[in-house]
Amino acid sequence: MKVPLLLLIVAAGFMLQACGGQREEKTPETTPAKSSYTQEQLLLQDSLWTGIMAVHDSVMPKTSEINRMSQRFKKELKENPKLDAATKSQLITVLEFLEQSDASMFDWMNNLKQINNLRKAEMPHEEIISYLLQEKTAIVKVRDAMLTSLDAGQKLMEQHKMKW
Repeated sequence: MKVPLLLLIVAAGFMLQACGGQREEKTPETTPAKSSYTQEQLLLQDSLWTGIMAVHDSVMPKTSEINRMSQRFKKELKENPKLDAATKSQLITVLEFLEQSDASMFDWMNNLKQINNLRKAEMPHEEIISYLLQEKTAIVKVRDAMLTSLDAGQKLMEQHKMKW
């Protein structure tokens, strides 16, 4: 019993560390002294960035729920070798969906370019806006996949009267 708890604590630590770099505070060190952007451009960039982070923050806590559900399905598959083929197939399909949606969050986070790094590189405003709009679309897709996979998992658990 102590090993799964330890694994959960370690996994939570990794998730917090992975999310740790997502926030950038505006300080004199991260905001260029002489910005090539107008105040209006900076406000638009910040607004888009804030929207992206709001979507991220709304769904990031769901990764622990996805992991818990995935572990439950793995346990069911391992401890129940006499599952009928249809149920086994459903469990495997939903398990894969859960794991893919979880991985997509971490892939997105690892590939996200921080707004202040874009500014420091003096990326043109239009390119920053384009990039941020693409990232907004990407994180919405990640959110939708995560929520859909959780819903599918919950329905499967109810259908087969599985308990956490």
